[in-house]
Amino acid sequence: MASNELYQKLPSSVGAQTIGSQSHLKVTDFLKLSLAKKVWTEIGPEFRKTLSLTKYKGKPRKVKPRDRKTYLSRKERKSLGLNKIEKKGLLFRDFLPLHQLWKEYMRSHLDTETLEASGFTGDPGGKQWNQVSQLLIKAEYVGAYMRVVRSRCSSLVGKAGLVLMDTQKTFKLIGKDNVVRVVPKETCTFTVQLDKYVFTVYGKQFCIRSSHRSVRKVKTLLVPDL
Repeated sequence: MASNELYQKLPSSVGAQTIGSQSHLKVTDFLKLSLAKKVWTEIGPEFRKTLSLTKYKGKPRKVKPRDRKTYLSRKERKSLGLNKIEKKGLLFRDFLPLHQLWKEYMRSHLDTETLEASGFTGDPGGKQWNQVSQLLIKAEYVGAYMRVVRSRCSSLVGKAGLVLMDTQKTFKLIGKDNVVRVVPKETCTFTVQLDKYVFTVYGKQFCIRSSHRSVRKVKTLLVPDL
């Protein structure tokens, strides 16, 4: 085959054409071939229609004001950023007042004065063991100083810090080195100190939301393993 047969110009019918009445006629002819005769009269008016997209612009959504002062909903907490803890820019010393508030709360929650007067030693065979265990499970731990004493992940053992957030599966702690760490509950055992008492917290028993934990009764007969 000769080279001049390969490289030839395309015919004018195949090349680029300007958009005009000719192309419009081709579209109308195509529609007439594709559609029934009874709708041919509607082809012309349809081409002459102009649609304005601004006419169908959606209206801005109005935010309904709160009818009464109640607790924030989940959507409101998310919009305010209350479900997130920034990992940078936080200092351990800024949360020490929160730790002092937590200790005052726990002294009132456990009634430590009555415990000391009754001679409570933390022995599992003691009379007040079940009562204190239930109070510890239902307590709030945001502001507590926690330390990991056992874990399936060996790199977490020894990590400690103030609890900034208590989620369903994790504790978010800020250490004295100003580093925020996310520690899983299920695979860890923690210790919490309040005055002269040191409590052991088994993460498996805390894998529920704090709001549900405060009203749920947990069996304390067996000591869960990791």
